[in-house]
Parts: sequence; C-alpha cells; structure tokens
Amino acid sequence: MRVLFPVALLTLLLSTPGCVRQPRSADARGEKARPAEEPPAMRARIDELERELSAREAAATDASLGQADLSRKVDELSQLNAEMSERLKLSSEGVQQLAAERARLSDELAQIRAKLADDALGALPAAGAAPAADATADGAPAAATEAAPAAPPPLPPPAAPPAAAGSEGEVAAVPEP
Repeated sequence: MRVLFPVALLTLLLSTPGCVRQPRSADARGEKARPAEEPPAMRARIDELERELSAREAAATDASLGQADLSRKVDELSQLNAEMSERLKLSSEGVQQLAAERARLSDELAQIRAKLADDALGALPAAGAAPAADATADGAPAAATEAAPAAPPPLPPPAAPPAAAGSEGEVAAVPEP
C-alpha cells in the first residue's frame, strides 16, 4: 500500500495538463501591436487627460504650498497670541499693584491731612489767645474767633540766582533750590 500511493500521485500529476502553452490567435497578437498605432481621436483624448492631470497636479502643489503658508501664519499668530496673553497678564498684575499702591497712598494722605488738621487746630488757641482776649474785650463772642482759621504766615521771597561769572560762552552752575 505504501508503494501504491506515490505511484498514483505521480500518475495523476503527469496526466493533468500543466503549463502547456497555447498558441495565441491572430486577433490577440494584432490587438497588442495596435496600441502603437493609436487613432487620432484616442490620441486627442489622451493629450486632454494628460493636460488635465498636469493642471490638477499644479493645483495640488499650489494648495499644499498655500496650506504650508497658512500653517506658518497660524503658528506665528499662536506665538503672538501667547506673547500678548503674557503681556496682558503682567499688565493686569501691574494695574493691581498700582491700585493697591494708590489705596495705600490715599490712606497715608488722609492720615497726613488729619494730622495737619490736628496740628492746625492745636496751634490756633496758642496763636489766637491774644486776639480772642481782645475780641471778648470788644464784646465779640469767643466762639466766633476760634472758628475762623488763622491765615498762614507769608512765604519768604525767592532767592535771586547768583550772577554768572565768566565770559558769555560759559554757563555758570546754578545751585539747586
């Protein structure tokens, strides 16, 4: 039985037609030779399709260049946006600092004004004691003189700058006041 199986297999393989070359018909050979001799209508259609293909390739190239340009612009705008966001953040912090500083300075100014008002009220009775006594002697009420503020003392006249020494081309140093 062992011998029968390989023999049967060999017989089967030899009996089936394998790669037997069949001769082509004359029509099949003629069709293959004809593409070199294209009719004018076919050649015109092929030329039209080639022009269309090259136009589409040019359009695709232009589109890819346009897309690259737009991508570059988007990147630049993104960077600019990030920079402007950072500047805005810094400026808002600066505005907050300025607002806090303004509030602090307003408080200090209010304290200084209150102190000056207290000092001015404290200085009025001492300077105004004699006029108040005169006013009471004249028959005027003492409360009226205390309510009127005393005029501030006059300011001294500004000092004249020293005369320039030297020739006309030289400029003399003027001391800072």
